[in-house]
Amino acid sequence: MMMATQIRVCITLVIVAAASMSGCAHRASGEPGGVWELRGAIVTVTGEHLAIRHKTGQVVDLLIDDRTIVLHDEQPQGREALRRGRRVRVEVEQLAAGGNVARTVRVYGGGS
Repeated sequence: MMMATQIRVCITLVIVAAASMSGCAHRASGEPGGVWELRGAIVTVTGEHLAIRHKTGQVVDLLIDDRTIVLHDEQPQGREALRRGRRVRVEVEQLAAGGNVARTVRVYGGGS
């Protein structure tokens, strides 16, 4: 009786471990075409570039193009919504040729 219970517990643990590990399979942010998330505040916006300061102090320079989507309160906005000081959450795509492009920029709050 005790042996059957131990076997069931072991099988359950193996299933839980396998299910947990399958959820960890994702594309690494270092791979071209990989998408990752950046949160921070806008430092500058110029033409095709957007600089975001992460909470660590690191400034990340992103390209913005005609495929970049800007949202505020989940409503589409123009690039005028990208102002210095505004908090943002950005879905970033790493380009095969190097560099990063902002795919979706979610804007929060005001700014100067």
